[in-house]
Amino acid sequence: MNISLSQVVSVALVLAVVYYIMSMLISGFTKWVLDVLETRGKVLEDFLKNTIEDTLTEGKKFTIKELKKTPQINALRPVRYAAKGLGRLIGKTQVSDYVERIQPKVLVDALFDLEGTAADWKDKVKNVITLLPKSIPNLSGDPTPFDTKDKLIALVDKSYYSFDQWREKLETYFGSVMDQAAQKFGALAKTYVLWISLLLAFALGVDTIQIAGQAWFDPQLTQKANAYAETILQSENSEEEQQADLEALYASLDDMAVINLPWYTRDESGTVIGYPWYIRPPLEKENDTGYQDLVSPYTKWSNSLSDGMWLLLRILGIVITGIAVSQGSSFWYDIIRQIKGEQKKTDTVSTESTTPPVGGGIAPLTEAYAEPPTPPDEESPKQ
Repeated sequence: MNISLSQVVSVALVLAVVYYIMSMLISGFTKWVLDVLETRGKVLEDFLKNTIEDTLTEGKKFTIKELKKTPQINALRPVRYAAKGLGRLIGKTQVSDYVERIQPKVLVDALFDLEGTAADWKDKVKNVITLLPKSIPNLSGDPTPFDTKDKLIALVDKSYYSFDQWREKLETYFGSVMDQAAQKFGALAKTYVLWISLLLAFALGVDTIQIAGQAWFDPQLTQKANAYAETILQSENSEEEQQADLEALYASLDDMAVINLPWYTRDESGTVIGYPWYIRPPLEKENDTGYQDLVSPYTKWSNSLSDGMWLLLRILGIVITGIAVSQGSSFWYDIIRQIKGEQKKTDTVSTESTTPPVGGGIAPLTEAYAEPPTPPDEESPKQ
């Protein structure tokens, strides 16, 4: 069997388009889950407790609860739909108990307000410095030493800096604490995305191996993927708007016939037209030579496997889908853009190679001339 590079690229484009559409589904659903569970706010609060509240000297009456009562921190509490998101149905909202983001400048200002009883500004600065953690947990959970704390306290008595300069320096150091909190949430969000991607891949039965096999022999699937790729690159809707239209995203996957739901689907007459992804559909009319000629070579090969091997490849293909989708829509958007760019270059070279020679030469006429379609202008990715 001859392997054409253009055919390989076409199959890659089909997979990239499927992954992109599923990534958009995942992004919208994951964002909703994280908002309902208030994960970002909980992560930030736990991080502050572990890095600030737990490092206080004995007898100090400072808590995260008191910090949240300060006007500048309390004003940062976001508004959410009530009843874990169900308030959207009746338009009822409530102020969240958690603060999701705190700018370092606002955090330092609130800490100085809590230290307002200090008589000397140096004592106030020292007390705020004591709130810096001795170590910051990294993404693996192991503590990373934060040796700056003792050195800063020693510098306060030497009067190297004014009070305003100390405020700026502390904003920088507490900024590193906030960055660590953001990284911890980012790592947790990636875990959510991976698991949700795997669950969705199994729920929809989107099998990478099956899609690649079908795309290799089915020009209609590659044409649909190419049309969707053009639509994706030319879309003027923001990424959030595309994620919100879950019904349209699902309809796109259904149109490409890559969904294998985990239950039987029937037509109006009750005839089974779709089998669960974990059940091998029967190859009808096995003795009909004419029908066999219409069956895709991939389908013939798939049906030649044993039941165990067929199911193993099915599960493997779905797992590959889940892992690929977890890379995110931005990643697959760039892949689609690069593939389409390479295709346009190939089309240009192919067109130039068939141009009649200059200088009076006559090119042999082999077939009727058809002007190739002008490729659409490629847009830059949405930020």
